Amino acid sequence: MDSEDRLWQSADDLMGRVYTATRGGTLDAAPVLELAAVLRELGRVGPAARKLLERPAAELSADEVTRLGAALLRDANFEPTFAVDPTLWTTLERALAIVERDVRAAGITGTLRLIRNDCNGGERRRGGAGDDHGAGVEGLARLRDARPRRARRRADR
Repeated sequence: MDSEDRLWQSADDLMGRVYTATRGGTLDAAPVLELAAVLRELGRVGPAARKLLERPAAELSADEVTRLGAALLRDANFEPTFAVDPTLWTTLERALAIVERDVRAAGITGTLRLIRNDCNGGERRRGGAGDDHGAGVEGLARLRDARPRRARRRADR
């Protein structure tokens, strides 16, 4: 792993910590400032990082730290994983229940379920009957985005 990979790993870890602490109301300035510094090293300095890096930490109120921490996550296009935010799994289960009702109403039978893929760091993906392998949702999204432009337009209508 080279130094840039280590920086990205550090940024990912810090973004998860900042996200979790922001949602739990326990955010302090240290991980937010550290994240701003790591993002600067990666050349990803947005308005929130700039503001954090230009002001002395002692001048930041708890509200500013929380607001700027959330802004850092937005600027970095952070999207939590199931490991960082387990409530996403619950939301996905609710969505699957709605899909299952529609599928059953259409007269389609078979198993429709969510499975946990422990081989991928605890990440979860969707699966159907006998589908205990594959690229998961991210792989499906990459496949969709890889379609030729003309085919994508027709399929998305």
